[in-house]
Amino acid sequence: MKWFLPFFLAIISHYSFAAERNYLDFSLEQLVDYDIYSPPVLQSHIHWAGELMVAYHYSHTRTDGMGSAETALSTHDVFNDYTYMVTPTAMNMDMHMLHFMYAVSDQTTYMLRLHHMAMEMEHETRMGGEFTTQSNGFGDIAISMNHQVNEWSDHEGNVRQFVHASLLLPTGDIDAKDTTPMSGGGQVQLPYGMQLGSGSYQARFGLGVDKLTAKDSFGAFLMAKGALDKNDAGYRIAPEASLDAWYQRSLSNNFSAGLSGSLTWRGDISGRDDRLNPNLVPTADRDNYGGQWAEMGASVSYLIDGTYRVGMSASLPVWQDLSGLQLRKKSVIELILELTL
Repeated sequence: MKWFLPFFLAIISHYSFAAERNYLDFSLEQLVDYDIYSPPVLQSHIHWAGELMVAYHYSHTRTDGMGSAETALSTHDVFNDYTYMVTPTAMNMDMHMLHFMYAVSDQTTYMLRLHHMAMEMEHETRMGGEFTTQSNGFGDIAISMNHQVNEWSDHEGNVRQFVHASLLLPTGDIDAKDTTPMSGGGQVQLPYGMQLGSGSYQARFGLGVDKLTAKDSFGAFLMAKGALDKNDAGYRIAPEASLDAWYQRSLSNNFSAGLSGSLTWRGDISGRDDRLNPNLVPTADRDNYGGQWAEMGASVSYLIDGTYRVGMSASLPVWQDLSGLQLRKKSVIELILELTL
């Protein structure tokens, strides 16, 4: 599997620079506050003042087969019902993310995210030929803040209310190109979904609530994201909103497992990239983006010496309602390595 190598290399290269925390010296309040469980939403991470966390996340997303609205379509269906000369059949996206988080106070944590993407899309032509296009490189940089606005305790644990704000910088490429059988050996502009960045400044805002007890953690987080301007290619990427909920259970002093669910809505692309031919392939047609997705996932997390965490999660779509003609999401696998100093 492609995701195994970076995970294995990260595991064997572990070195903890922080002293081991002695949980016997913690008060009950500190034990509840301490992040024994790693929530699946990074926007809920709020650390103690002066604490630094470095996190590496790897995700592999697989889409396979075409669909429209809630209906799955075969390649035969696509060419029978539509006039496109080419259709995608599957796509793999591998993303490597590096997060740096620093808490300036017990209530506010800042985060910088860098990420690298590699995408590979498989196609079939109306004449039965097959080909693959690829793009890879660094995506948009995100500068974020997580802030706890309220906290109270009961006999079970602590309840927190928090907000999140991000500014995404247009550092990812929107001019990715590759060759196709129709390009005569030359490189042509790849469709919207194969670009590495948005080309626009984006704002992201969220609010959430969670409860942490000595044995478990659960919460919910609502987030919205949108581009603030059109990019140099003449379009604005689709706005997006999502709702995430999770439950994490401590199974031992170091090991936890959890379940999560998410609802995602994505709107339409505004404007268009004139370098693309929307009649050639569905991914070049701006009307074939957007929709709604519901996903369920499971995760496990293991904490080493109070400073180093290894985690894994997997999620599957349970419902998807696609705008236009698109690839259907099949699965997401994520591997997580965190070091807290």
